[in-house]
Amino acid sequence: MSTKKEATSLKNVFWVYPERNTARQREFEERRVWAPYRKVLESMGYRFGLVKPDDIHIEFDHERSVCFVNDARVTPRDTIFVTSMWTMPHQVVDTCNQLFLYSALETLGFFLPIPLKFANITVDKMATYLHLRECPVRHLPTSRIAAGRDVFTKDYAVAVANVKYPALVKPSYWAMGIGVCIAHNPEELHGLVGLARGADTAVVVQPFLSGASDYRVYVVNGEPVLIMKRSPRKDSLTANLATGGTAEYTKTLPSELRGSIDYIASRLPMPYMAMDFLHDGERFWFSEIEPDGALVFDKADELTDAMKVEAATKRFQAFVDGHSAHCAELNQ
Repeated sequence: MSTKKEATSLKNVFWVYPERNTARQREFEERRVWAPYRKVLESMGYRFGLVKPDDIHIEFDHERSVCFVNDARVTPRDTIFVTSMWTMPHQVVDTCNQLFLYSALETLGFFLPIPLKFANITVDKMATYLHLRECPVRHLPTSRIAAGRDVFTKDYAVAVANVKYPALVKPSYWAMGIGVCIAHNPEELHGLVGLARGADTAVVVQPFLSGASDYRVYVVNGEPVLIMKRSPRKDSLTANLATGGTAEYTKTLPSELRGSIDYIASRLPMPYMAMDFLHDGERFWFSEIEPDGALVFDKADELTDAMKVEAATKRFQAFVDGHSAHCAELNQ
């Protein structure tokens, strides 16, 4: 498949990513995510860039509109922006800038592999479930609590009246298993909701599936290209690698997930995403969508890294082809 680089003049693929990390986080992400991405994109003839929301500037005077990354001009024909919403606690200060910047970039005519409306839907677990309510693999019964200043009144109790304990309580729009807790009764839940108020985050409450495995399906243009099965540590609440889980990779999709992959791809038409499902030992449950689901590389496992390079190449080729189609529409 050709990259169509000449037809579209594509030069840059930029991730818009708030720079709020510690030195340790930056080193980890550069070594295991960004550097491998850079290598794959450069092998395809494109420039990789990691830019902050406040690196992007726009000039408009009715006669023309111009976008700059730092002091360099970029155009919809030569640049792709990857615009996932980043909403971890240390990134909250950037949320409005991300939201309104992405809207401006979209309006300017840039191709966004993660359109703003899907970035918003997929960042919040309840919004995701509502948008994908007809998914063949059903989601767990879920309550969403906005843990605001009036939480002391317990007026949220109406939304959790049918919760079965023990229940899993987790931030509605964080990631990597951070903040996941368990409540054994309503009073423990109330304490956790109070802590969520202090962290200024909504939470979702779900049944706790002890020992459940997590299947992440990396999907390019509706087709699975890699499956990661994560298994939890014995005493862990989640199977996330950040909480001690282990992972194995395959290209064989469990047959029970095929219909859900097709359904989700039809409802979220993006060139790439990661779809997460839980397996409790008897059946699958739909968990969440990661529109920018990272392929995390590990130099100690060359075979698995080769599978990830292949998946990343297919992902970025889908970005290139989507950009080409987008530019063709701009010409009409």
